[in-house]
Formats: sequence, structure tokens, C-alpha cells
Amino acid sequence: MNRSILITAGGTSEPVDAVRVITNRSTGKTGVELANLAHRMGWKVELLLARGLYCETKFPFVVNRFETVEELGELLERGIRVGKPTGVVHAAAVSDYVLDHVESNEKNPPGTNSPKTGKISGHLESLRLVLKRAPRLLAKIRSEWHYEGILVSFKLETDPENLLLHARRSLQDNGSNMVVANTWENHRDSALLVFGPDPNGQTPLFIHIPRETLQIKILDFIEQQFLASSLQKKNFQD
Repeated sequence: MNRSILITAGGTSEPVDAVRVITNRSTGKTGVELANLAHRMGWKVELLLARGLYCETKFPFVVNRFETVEELGELLERGIRVGKPTGVVHAAAVSDYVLDHVESNEKNPPGTNSPKTGKISGHLESLRLVLKRAPRLLAKIRSEWHYEGILVSFKLETDPENLLLHARRSLQDNGSNMVVANTWENHRDSALLVFGPDPNGQTPLFIHIPRETLQIKILDFIEQQFLASSLQKKNFQD
């Protein structure tokens, strides 16, 4: 079986001006480790990795770099439409908001007219950044880019009480086959795997796993889902 996987890893960075950005704490470690494991197991791998992470590493597979949500979206769409991967693992931490405009209470404030092309003055008494909703890349994978393969997405929350609820909502809203759900406090120690409906009733609704087993669990899940789908198509054709 020719298995291929498209993985996103790291956090997006959105410009405030020509030198400043808004970003997050994602290290890209989970996605990079998954890509390395998949390569060792014989998968064809494409990794979309945030610019600035693992710069000294020479990867033995295709790596494309992104910075903004827009750049990641373009790479992700191309990887899906052209590469037609067996599985997509969307592990990148994508910004929920991007800069709309900058405001200041000062009259004629210097350096706030074109913040994306210039540098905002460091002598202002106060500054207000107005953000707007960023494109929801995960939602586009099924609805706009019409990906029909196995989709694994990630969900990070700070409230453990709502973690399972929000993961299940992501399954429904985005068409993921599995959601890897975490709280920020425990994301290095464990993971909650939440699964979509299984017509055969053989897959549990969710399981807790140690974090060190996450990568192999993801690959096993994609392979099992792909084999089940292939068998179903063969039986239908016969």
C-alpha cells in the first residue's frame, strides 16, 4: 500500500508591523516527531512547518515553510489537491485572529498608518490593536478543498470540563475522523483521542493515552481507516 501523509506543525505568526508579530507557544514537536516516524515506517511525507523551527535540521522528506495563516492555507490546499494524501494531520496551532488595524489616542500618531509595511513608533503612550477573525483552515479541508481521505485534527483547551464537548463539536463541524484533544496543563503528559462515528461499532467514542504513544496511535488509526475504506469500496464494486 502506498501510504502518504500531509502534516502541519508549529504556530502561525501574524504581522503587527514590519518587525513585530503575534504568535503562540507551539513548538511543532508533535508534528515533527510524527513526520519522522511516518518516514521511518515507509510513508511518503510532506511536512508544513512554521518558519524558524528546526532550522538546522535536514529532513529526509519534503518540508515547506509557512508563517501566516494565509501562507499555511495556500500550502495546505495545494498539498491536498495535488498530493491527494492518504491522511492529513492538522497539528499546527493556527491563529484565531489576525490584525485588522491599529489605533492610538494620540493626535497624528507617528508610524501607525501602514503597520504591515512600516514600523510602529515605540514612543506612543498607548496603542490598541484591533483584530479580526482569521480564516478557519480546518473547516476548509472538507467543505472547500473536498478532501476525502483520513483527517486528524487537534483541539487545545484550558478548561478540562469542556474538553470532550468541544472535541466532539469539532468532529461534527469539521468532518475530522479523529480529534486529539488536550488541556494546556497536561498536553505534555497525555492525550484524549476522540473518534467519529464507526458504522461497525468497533471504535470507542474516546480513549485516554500517554503522550509518548500519540504518534504511533495516529499512524495506526489512519492506516486502519484507510484499509477499512478500501475494503468497503472493493466489496461495493464486487
